[in-house]
Amino acid sequence: MRILKRKSLAEQFFTEEESRRVREAVATAESRTSGEIVVMVVSDSHDYPETRQGLALLTALLLGLLTVKGVAPLFWWSGDPLWLFLGVFLCLFMGLGFLLPYVPLLWRWAIPAERARFEVEREAVLNFYSKGLQHTREATGVLLFISVLERRVHILADRGISRVFPQGTWEGLIQDLTAGIRAGQAATVTVATVERLAVMLTGSFPAGPEDDNELEDLIIVRAQDRPKPGQHLVIR
Repeated sequence: MRILKRKSLAEQFFTEEESRRVREAVATAESRTSGEIVVMVVSDSHDYPETRQGLALLTALLLGLLTVKGVAPLFWWSGDPLWLFLGVFLCLFMGLGFLLPYVPLLWRWAIPAERARFEVEREAVLNFYSKGLQHTREATGVLLFISVLERRVHILADRGISRVFPQGTWEGLIQDLTAGIRAGQAATVTVATVERLAVMLTGSFPAGPEDDNELEDLIIVRAQDRPKPGQHLVIR
């Protein structure tokens, strides 16, 4: 019997039709500018074990106390309530610890906003170099990085473009793209962001006769392909 492998969050983010639309938008944009735009989607930027464990601990404590104070009397529990509490607590803590990694919707809201921002930006930089996006002829790579779990975005440009457009230039695009993803319009807002990037880049980085497509237009990063934290990267 064939076992179907469950798709990751990154693989579920765009449908096949939406992926085609994004690739076409990037190709059209790159016909107007020498900038090399890459849309990259990852399932998450960190696994946040402390967030899951903290939530499991708090939930198990609260439900354990509720069981002792509210449920036990209904069943005429005559033993030491401490043992009942410990039993319920341990079962819930271990069960939630096993379940939560597979159901991110139950706990991603508990990730501190500043921690999520830091991890997404760090992962964007790590992927930029691990995927070789710095190896374009004129250092004109632009990464539009989407981390699905956190529903956050980061835009990172190589040194050729960052000399003209400093990092703060992209804040409006980042905010609009993030809002669109959270509103359930991921493909539409991604295409619109690519088009806006093209408009911004065309004036300073117009397409030339020798331009060709040096980078992949859309990269869906699978879990096994993620760069490891601390991985040594050669930056030219």
